[in-house]
Amino acid sequence: MIVEQLINELAEQLKNAGVFFGHGTDNAYDEAAELVFFGADLQHAQAPACYGSELKAAQEARARELVRLRIQTRKPAAYLTIACGSQVMSFMWMSECWCRVPPLLN
Repeated sequence: MIVEQLINELAEQLKNAGVFFGHGTDNAYDEAAELVFFGADLQHAQAPACYGSELKAAQEARARELVRLRIQTRKPAAYLTIACGSQVMSFMWMSECWCRVPPLLN
């Protein structure tokens, strides 16, 4: 499946499931894009080139599983992808909790 097609399909699933957005994204399309890019191991810097790319079956399966977990558990995408942080403060997942990591350790 093409990246953009999968993002659109999964965004519809997120909308229909009524999940709440607010931990990094504020809409179903952006959330689906984040989960597809993470699940397929695509780089955001290459986004324009990626949208028309064909995904391998394993990449598509990982993205679909992330969306299934997002809907089933209601955990924010940032928790599922362990992608939370900024240049000012970063966090890492350690034994069932988020821990602040000082910038020097990043």
